[in-house]
Amino acid sequence: MYTVLACVLEEHNLWLVFVATLVCVGASAGAFFVLTGALKSSVADRSKWLFLAATLAGGGTWATHFIAMLGFASSLEIGFNLPLTLASAGVCTACTWAAFEIFEHWRSARGRLAAGVLLGCAIAAMHYIGMAGLDAPAQKLWDSDLVIASGLLSIVFAVAALEAFHAAPPRFRLMAGSALLVSAIVSLHFTGMSAMTLLPDPIIAKAPYHIDRVMLAAVVAVGAAGVLLIGVILALADRQMAATKLAAAEQAAAMALHDALTGLPNRRHLQDVLNTRLSSCSADAPLAIVAVDLDRFKPVNDLYGHAVGDELLVRIAALLSHEGGEAGFVARLGGDEFIMVLPYVSEDALIARLAALVSTFDAPLPLGANEVSVGATLGVALAPADGLDADLLMRRADVALYRAKDDGRGRYAFYEPGMDERVHERAALENDLRIAVRNDAIEAHFQPFVNLATGEITGYEILARWTDPVRGAVPPEVFIKIASDTGQIGELCMNVLRRACLQSLDWPSAPRISLNIAPIQLRDAALPQKLLKVLTECAFPPQRLEVEITEDALVADFECARTILASLKNLGIAVALDDFGTGYSSLRHLRELPFTELKIDRSFVNAIGDSEEALSVVRTIIQLAKSLGIGVTAEGVETEAQAQALHAMGCETGQGFLLGKPSAEPFGASSARRRAGAA
Repeated sequence: MYTVLACVLEEHNLWLVFVATLVCVGASAGAFFVLTGALKSSVADRSKWLFLAATLAGGGTWATHFIAMLGFASSLEIGFNLPLTLASAGVCTACTWAAFEIFEHWRSARGRLAAGVLLGCAIAAMHYIGMAGLDAPAQKLWDSDLVIASGLLSIVFAVAALEAFHAAPPRFRLMAGSALLVSAIVSLHFTGMSAMTLLPDPIIAKAPYHIDRVMLAAVVAVGAAGVLLIGVILALADRQMAATKLAAAEQAAAMALHDALTGLPNRRHLQDVLNTRLSSCSADAPLAIVAVDLDRFKPVNDLYGHAVGDELLVRIAALLSHEGGEAGFVARLGGDEFIMVLPYVSEDALIARLAALVSTFDAPLPLGANEVSVGATLGVALAPADGLDADLLMRRADVALYRAKDDGRGRYAFYEPGMDERVHERAALENDLRIAVRNDAIEAHFQPFVNLATGEITGYEILARWTDPVRGAVPPEVFIKIASDTGQIGELCMNVLRRACLQSLDWPSAPRISLNIAPIQLRDAALPQKLLKVLTECAFPPQRLEVEITEDALVADFECARTILASLKNLGIAVALDDFGTGYSSLRHLRELPFTELKIDRSFVNAIGDSEEALSVVRTIIQLAKSLGIGVTAEGVETEAQAQALHAMGCETGQGFLLGKPSAEPFGASSARRRAGAA
């Protein structure tokens, strides 16, 4: 031990020893730093990183040795054999690379032992090949015990370095492995130097390719600079890779928790946030879970295309985020469904906030060159009053949403006990209706239009009727609304029309048939083509078909309605305005749209015997229709007095239970129909 210490203190320049140690520490740390990245890299890139780690370790070992040799004090003129000097670096790097490959591929205690032994031998080989290249007019005498000791020290410390790098806690792994590798290099060098004695011998001549200390210093400087440059480049590359991976991980995490289109939190994120907020929810700090569903998103999407639909969803997301404020939380569940989590102070304040939100959605929303009004329906569950489980509260908010839809949309509803059962019944009815529509189980019934002057049947209104095997007859006002809400109304309507066309094709006098069109259908630009397709399939003349639309259907998109009605007129299909006087019609609608018939709503007809105001309204409608050259039909005629009064005011046609009830087989069921048959 004294011999080695004396070698360090008495035979070396301590400043250069210090520099050599710094280079050794930097190279060892760099090698293990790169080795860490290599073990995490892909299989295809792993060998490249292992080679770079070996270059750092081998080059650092070589630079440490020769910087220390520059500081070796000797009275003899010392030089170095250039080929052996360079060979020592190559052998060390190659063996170190092999050791790292074994360490990576053979991941076991034996593998680490084999890799450590090879790494220690690489360090020893570098030292003694380099010492073989020491060129001086002297004989080299070796202490075999110290030579063996140096090799053993190198192997033991190298094995320990790899074992520590493998087993130490992650935060200490780099430091422990580097410190032990430095110990392997330094202990071998100075123990090996202590093992050599130079005995002057003037007979020994300089070897070929001899370089002096100055040239060695240049070579070592270049080598050390190369090692440090590689280390810096690798460190920067690794940092860049780490930053890229971190950014990718953060982006992936954000994408996993957010909706790609709107940027709002998604269902998964909502679940986490809701669970957190519910953990601190109490009667003094309640929460409202608000399910938001857009009423008219599908028609907008169908009419203007998916790009406009996506833009609308982005605008709605921004609107909800603004309404939610900093204390609220808004998520998109998918499609046009959103959830808001709102803290509130009192139910009165919450109600005012919900009413304002519904009003906001009723206002027209500019969207590019268009202006749309989508409307929204809200379902509300309260925590802790309705529960403290996130899934339960979202389900109850959804139940309340169904109730609000049933009540007419464009409103809000709070969850109440017993709603679950009604929603379950509604869901079952929706499913059964879907099956019935798919199986074409909705029947066509017919109610006649009768000329009030002659009693002759002039046509029939097609009415959809559904008899469920379990429920029996389901009221049309129930299943028609469900069909409209669930997007089945178009298929249902075409099925019923097909049935009616085939059934009435050969009826005497070829009466016209009249089909009710739902408001949502009037936003479908393909409606004329769909009607024509059914008529063509049945060989039914378009001139015998009339479609009835309500006044409300014109409000959502007047220009679209005008285009569709003009197309129907060009096909020869007549158009009647149903329930006239109860909606939003204006003289503009009557002037600009190709109506052939006005149908007076039954509420006015029922009141003409009791109300002068109703009588005046009916008279005005009849006069207006005549002035525009439009036919007029009174709905809901149930008494002879009503029929006589309507006829006296100039009303041409009536419809109601007095004149004929709906029937699947209209002929022979009433005197009026018998007259039509005789005609």
